Amino acid sequence: MGTLATLKEVPIFERHPTLYLDDGDVVLQAPISSPGQGEKQKFQLFCIQKALLIAHSVVFANLFADASANLGSRCDSRPLISMPDEVFDLSHLLLYLTDPSQYLLRSSHPDTALELYGAAKLADKYMMNTVRSAMVKRVAMDWPTTRDEWDARQTGIQNLRSKAVLDRPRPGKRPRKLILALRTPEPVSAIMFA
Repeated sequence: MGTLATLKEVPIFERHPTLYLDDGDVVLQAPISSPGQGEKQKFQLFCIQKALLIAHSVVFANLFADASANLGSRCDSRPLISMPDEVFDLSHLLLYLTDPSQYLLRSSHPDTALELYGAAKLADKYMMNTVRSAMVKRVAMDWPTTRDEWDARQTGIQNLRSKAVLDRPRPGKRPRKLILALRTPEPVSAIMFA
């Protein structure tokens, strides 16, 4: 019976589908969920390049410099670092570091502020000042700062809405209502981000 109890306590590790890189040299582990009674703890694993973290963060630079002799736990023969952060926020921070075009090349996306809100907080926590500033600028890009910019934006949205109202099924293409939703930033998330 003691064996069964210990098997239930063995956590589940899931590799992130896009952020577990073959050329990574450090594994970050973040909790996906807190275990309920009788449930196993789940962790998301991210395998990325140490140099990327060191280049952007004094905190990580010091961590790796201080722990270069022995980082303790290992995963896939790489050092394993347990992160206390929310997995959603950590994944978007790492995605921003590894592929910022995911955010920079999509204008007025409704989820940008939601995705970068926690990531920006983590960038601040890990002293990634340049990264945090870039995230703030990216979210601000979706929102006009002058009356003329606001009017131009509203005109563009009205044009999309009028096309959406006249929408007819188009084989192999997205409905225009969906296109409108994907090109209109969500104001509540932007307010929370601010």
